[in-house]
Amino acid sequence: MRIFFLWLFSTMFLFAGTLEIGERDSYWVLPYYEYAPIENMSDTPKELNNTIWIKDKNKLRTNPENRGFWIKLKVKNQDRLEKSLFLMSKRNYVYSIEYYLLDKDNKILENIKFENQLIDKKNSYNGLHRIFPLKLKKSEELQIFFKVQSFNMGQVSFNMVTKDYMTKFYQDYSLFKGIFFGIMLIMILYNIVLYLFFRYSSYLYYVLYVAFYFLYSVSYAGYLHHYTKLSAICMDVLLSIGYIGFLIFIGFFVKELFFSEKEDRLVTRWIGYIQIYFLMILVFKVIVIYQQKFLYIEIFTTFQNIILPFYYGLILYFLYKTSRRRDNNLALWYFVSWSVIGVIGFLQVAAFHNILSMESGYDHLFEASMAVETLLFSILLSLRIREIKREKDEKEKLLVQQNKLASMGEMIVSIAHQWRQPLAEINGVVMNLDLDYQNKKLDNEKLQMHLSDIECRTQHLSATMNDFMDFFNDKKEINHFSIFELFEHAISLVQMSSRKKVDIVYDMQSDIEVSSYRSELLQVLLIIINNSMDAFESSETKNPRIELGVMKKDNYIYFSIEDNAGGIPLHIIDKIFEPYFTSKPKTQGTGLGLYIMKIIIEKSMLGEVSLENSEEGVICSFQITNFVSSRKVLI
Repeated sequence: MRIFFLWLFSTMFLFAGTLEIGERDSYWVLPYYEYAPIENMSDTPKELNNTIWIKDKNKLRTNPENRGFWIKLKVKNQDRLEKSLFLMSKRNYVYSIEYYLLDKDNKILENIKFENQLIDKKNSYNGLHRIFPLKLKKSEELQIFFKVQSFNMGQVSFNMVTKDYMTKFYQDYSLFKGIFFGIMLIMILYNIVLYLFFRYSSYLYYVLYVAFYFLYSVSYAGYLHHYTKLSAICMDVLLSIGYIGFLIFIGFFVKELFFSEKEDRLVTRWIGYIQIYFLMILVFKVIVIYQQKFLYIEIFTTFQNIILPFYYGLILYFLYKTSRRRDNNLALWYFVSWSVIGVIGFLQVAAFHNILSMESGYDHLFEASMAVETLLFSILLSLRIREIKREKDEKEKLLVQQNKLASMGEMIVSIAHQWRQPLAEINGVVMNLDLDYQNKKLDNEKLQMHLSDIECRTQHLSATMNDFMDFFNDKKEINHFSIFELFEHAISLVQMSSRKKVDIVYDMQSDIEVSSYRSELLQVLLIIINNSMDAFESSETKNPRIELGVMKKDNYIYFSIEDNAGGIPLHIIDKIFEPYFTSKPKTQGTGLGLYIMKIIIEKSMLGEVSLENSEEGVICSFQITNFVSSRKVLI
């Protein structure tokens, strides 16, 4: 393909001569170029009298150390009026470019030098394009020389335009750049806020890869230099850092958002290898940039771009695979969008390596696609994070229910234990009833007494069963209930299954009515109290005691549960709410109790929870919302 484009270029555009200026607003000057290698970087056009000029740049042999070449252009004013024109470059991957304007007698009329992405701050047209002024009197013929030092020996193309043409062009150009950079900055700030709020690493990786592309764009366009005093070498280093960082964090972002470690272990490994490769290339490029080894810069850039299609193709392949395997529409959107961006990006790389024309405008098309991508992906990312949050909430809800089910075995044993005595008492009442009947002593009064005893005990059995069914009820409804009754119920359930005698007391001067999720609040109390009961099992506390406290203030109910079981070791107290963390043997604990308790309080009851050591044990404090008087909306 490269040979084909070079042949097409050489057969269609290689005609040198004098560019004749008329009444047109724009002229393409590339076909009028002549080239010569730079022997000494300190030379000026006055030292080029004996230089041999060629028309085909591809036959040019430059010094590997400086990678520099001369461009010569002759222009003549055919118009009857004096012409004030500007030479405007549209795309140049060059380290430095120096402009000389000479008259027929080889007298230098103008001399301007640009280094890499540095721009002339005095020029009213600041940006990516380099602007060189040119004034032609009537029938005047002038010579233009460019001394170019290039990283990739790319073609340096100029348009010769009038001031009106350039003014209109830069109005459109500035509008486009303003919209592009504005979108990028807004999306970076927007996703930073989302990351700080949700703490999802996907937002962080997204911010980083957009931020690195932003760094690349502002460095390449010259805006970073406009507001700083960085040297040309620093600008090249930032340009490389922005580009490589952009590629690396795309991989991190996709892996974090879509890839499953179990299903896609191979792809994550290969993406990681290529990311390390890019990082090594960046280190080498920074070294040779500071040493100004232009040939090596081109070599390392070529190595970087050789592996780029494999890296990008790997990401696209597994995005497509993920979308098909998991029926994930979001992954499919990413695949389609990045396929389009990838094609444009590869055309841009081809232009960098002189395979395609520099005049194609792929850089602007790529920026436009990135701006659309940033807007679209921010929306899609929010939808994906919402989906992840929904899946997490469902998983947490399942964990809460599983925690209840895990307690079912103990509860059934407790119920059997609690039912044994009332059933024996009922059996005794029935026997007494039978004896009184056999002995003719069953009068009306004794019959009513026996029936009352049976009714009392059956009511106790029914209440126990209702409590059991209510605890495992997964219907999430707000109930109006008494804290006194809730404490009594929790203490009763704990004491049924406890092997160790522990005093569980509460001090309530008056009962408190609350509207909340009774079953879940009961589960919270049981988790905390049972944790204290487990601590007593392994401690040697002489008088084990658990104190329950409660108070009501405004729209909140405040609880405190304190034990004297010795406290929690300081080196693990910060991890106590983490899922699957437990200080108990694996056969005795799952590490989910306090984690589930925290989820219930914070998400279901819109409250807060804290846990700290006291002098003798642990104090667990939490608050919940009283939903009768609260105006908060449940989500």
